[in-house]
Amino acid sequence: MKCVRFSNILVAVGVFAILLIAPYLLNTLIDGVYREYGYQIPLYFNLDTWYDIMSIAFPSALTYIVIRQSERQQKDNMEMQKSLEHINEKMLDLEKKSKIGYFVPHVKLKDAGIDGFEHSYYNHDLKKYITLANVGTDDVFVIKASGSINGRIYNVPCEKGLFVPNNSPLKELNFECSLHEEELSLPHIDVEINLTLRNMIGYEYVQILFIGFKNNNGRGTVDSFNMSIQEVPDHAN
Repeated sequence: MKCVRFSNILVAVGVFAILLIAPYLLNTLIDGVYREYGYQIPLYFNLDTWYDIMSIAFPSALTYIVIRQSERQQKDNMEMQKSLEHINEKMLDLEKKSKIGYFVPHVKLKDAGIDGFEHSYYNHDLKKYITLANVGTDDVFVIKASGSINGRIYNVPCEKGLFVPNNSPLKELNFECSLHEEELSLPHIDVEINLTLRNMIGYEYVQILFIGFKNNNGRGTVDSFNMSIQEVPDHAN
């Protein structure tokens, strides 16, 4: 912007210099033609009057240029400020999302810290709950929970702001199943779990778990698993 402002002032000074000396040069040319050829050109500038006019016009023009440049600079500064604020918001948003907690079901006995054979599967008591563990990079608050079993949706009572750490024996979350008797008799049970979570910085998001269980009289072992992390609308950007 400084280069643009300086060039505009140089242009104004150049134009003023031309306008200042042009009448003098024109009068000199007219006098030369008269002396050389005796021909009187019916045009002559009153230099005193012209210089009086220019003494008013030039400062006014410079003042106008400075005001316009100041307005443009102010507009550019406001746009830059908005851009910086947008970048800061983006950086803050990225910082909020940099660490999140999330849950996975126990699959093997070793996942639950239980000694057993390398390929021994963990049995979930589907008559009561599914055991999930926070294996994310942050502690987490469980804000809301709901589930779907073979397409049947149900809500799970959840104390708002249930704290679950990610690096202690308390990192487990027991998710209630609410299975019906006929469902407990099925050989395979598909469960979808929706958890609204909040990390320690205050970022809220939704984790959706898709878990398939091989069922044996209410004792379920995980045979399929998938998950996704989604934005809460208020935090989507």
